[in-house]
Amino acid sequence: MAPRRAALFILAAVLPALVVLGDGPSSAVSALRLGQPAPEFTVPDASGHAFRLSDFRGRQHVVLLLCPPGCFEARAETLREASSKLAAFQTTLLVIRPGPASALTGPLVLNDRDGEVARTYLAPSSGSAPVAFFIDKDGILRRVLRVYAPAEDLPTTVAEWLSGQSIFIHSCARCHGEDGMNTDYPFIRTLGGIGNRLNDDEIRTRLRPLVLRPDEIHIRSFIFRPRELDALIHYIAGL
Repeated sequence: MAPRRAALFILAAVLPALVVLGDGPSSAVSALRLGQPAPEFTVPDASGHAFRLSDFRGRQHVVLLLCPPGCFEARAETLREASSKLAAFQTTLLVIRPGPASALTGPLVLNDRDGEVARTYLAPSSGSAPVAFFIDKDGILRRVLRVYAPAEDLPTTVAEWLSGQSIFIHSCARCHGEDGMNTDYPFIRTLGGIGNRLNDDEIRTRLRPLVLRPDEIHIRSFIFRPRELDALIHYIAGL
């Protein structure tokens, strides 16, 4: 049976029982909430031109990468590669660094001189690893992840989210609504904010998947390919 039909059944019958569990997406972020508008900010580039996050609304998805001291210089080439790959998904890579902005072909590098963006987006205990925030064209925060290999992690994350969005719209939006907030059907609860209470692994565990073959994941009487299930879970987590 096609995985898209499976997605509709799973969301209606299983996820409503899960929405009161979990503890949020990441201890690296501040009080940000997945599925909610990302906080606005205004910061300059190397030439002094001021950019606002809202400049991209309605035009581009945004990957906001907060680079701690030293990480930018060590990752310039991988950031350039990541920016090139992200462009194929109508996504702009914004690199926010604490020191002066630098001109770098590919990503847009901005200067968080007074630390405003870092204070807004990061928790005090966020550590020294870069943290990335995926913000969709509507300005909604959808994913948060630690970044150790930007050229691999960032484009993959965006591609999975877009794939999951397509599966969700074609298979699940009829009952849940395109934003996951519809509750008109019996036994359907809102999916909004579920990623703030359950991480991806917790959602997967509670779906009770049964792997009978490497390319088939059975959930009750339905079958997914592994990447299809991954993508759908990634999208749901950002609703």
